[in-house]
Amino acid sequence: MSPRKNPLFRILFLRLFLLGMVILSGTGISAAQIAPDPLLEILARSPSALMGDKGMFSYLNFRALEEAQKYVRPLTWSTFSEGKPDADWRTMMMRVRAGGEFLTYAAVLGPAMPTTVGFDWFDIQQAAEIGTPPMVGMLFGGIFGPDAMDKALKARGFEAQAREGITVWHRFEDNKLSVKDREPGDPFGGNLGISARIGYFPLHIANGRSWAVFDAFLGVYQDTAESMLRHPSYGLIAKVLTDPEVYAQPVIQLIILPQSWLARLPNQQPTGEGEKAPPYLYAGLADRQEGDLQRHELILVYQTAAEANTAAPIIEDRLKEISGMVDAGVPIEFLPPRIAAGENGTAVLILSVRYPWVQEVSAGDPLKRQPGLLFSVWVNRVYRAEFPPLMR
Repeated sequence: MSPRKNPLFRILFLRLFLLGMVILSGTGISAAQIAPDPLLEILARSPSALMGDKGMFSYLNFRALEEAQKYVRPLTWSTFSEGKPDADWRTMMMRVRAGGEFLTYAAVLGPAMPTTVGFDWFDIQQAAEIGTPPMVGMLFGGIFGPDAMDKALKARGFEAQAREGITVWHRFEDNKLSVKDREPGDPFGGNLGISARIGYFPLHIANGRSWAVFDAFLGVYQDTAESMLRHPSYGLIAKVLTDPEVYAQPVIQLIILPQSWLARLPNQQPTGEGEKAPPYLYAGLADRQEGDLQRHELILVYQTAAEANTAAPIIEDRLKEISGMVDAGVPIEFLPPRIAAGENGTAVLILSVRYPWVQEVSAGDPLKRQPGLLFSVWVNRVYRAEFPPLMR
């Protein structure tokens, strides 16, 4: 076996790659930023080709979420009494609005995954969904056991093969559905019974419904295709959100989308009202925790710094208006807009809000207020193409 095909070499190479060999033209991301930050690691493995002009990047950091909500993670799902998650876990998951469609089926997936795919729900440290169907990929970051995965997947009829030194389990032709093979306890599209190409990479798992999607992940891994971290605009968003001089805590969840993403909804391209802002190129919505404060951010990439400066007061007013409609239980603090320079004259506008999580809705009410409530409203309105800050 050649050194480059050796899994140990791959792990060492990946670490060195992340620590010192990622060169990001114009974004200014340093090796010091890359090494400790989970978001940058995931973006370094995500193919920019999957995004196209209408794809979405949806990301969740489970460990950051647990730390933010002060939740003590069990070792395995089976630790839960009768396999049912406790109230604190359910409250914590109310904050989640990004990371992939599989999160919708968490209560079904949790107890089943050791049998269906060979690893536990709590083995997943990070999750990301990239692109739009059918060219959509999934990434799980964490430590996984290939032997257990091999046993579980082959028991369900998956075949295994080595593809450029990477083990990949697969079933069905590209983008094929098989209702009789539905398995709700499988996070890789099992609820649909859809084709899968599940690749075991050092420190992460990648999946796609077709070989084209899997090969996109393989190309990034082999450094023959552009990752999202190397992309000028995605890399700029990453640089801004992981700036150690601004942030002490990692991003919990993040959505990135191009402006043209809104046009994917037929007859629902918004026009907005009032003063029109210059068109942005890419947008991001981020959520993190700073001590007792929840911090959400809207990030917009513009063609020029002049456009970003012109847009700042317009977008800020829109954000204040939509956020003011939400009863967070406390006043919401709006931080001054920030503008950072990018490559080839581009610039990014960052608008931030923060507020504490007030759990009680009213005195004596056993219901708890949703954590990350404002972020949830933002994301839900984006999905409905009804988020004024992103309207033209």
